[in-house]
Amino acid sequence: MESSLNAISMLSGQPVEPAPATPTGRFFIAIYGLFLQCVFILSIGLVVTPFIHRQLHKWHLEED
Repeated sequence: MESSLNAISMLSGQPVEPAPATPTGRFFIAIYGLFLQCVFILSIGLVVTPFIHRQLHKWHLEED
């Protein structure tokens, strides 16, 4: 459990201080970190998708 908490802390760039003392607290921090990473990736996808979609339309325009 400690190794997964350390890995998630390194991926998120935000160390957990102070580290939870109970296994339940460590499990919560690990799941919460994974949830926040998923939310971040999805929000970036929602912001970037319209721009990519517009660019794809520009590349596939038919010339008259």
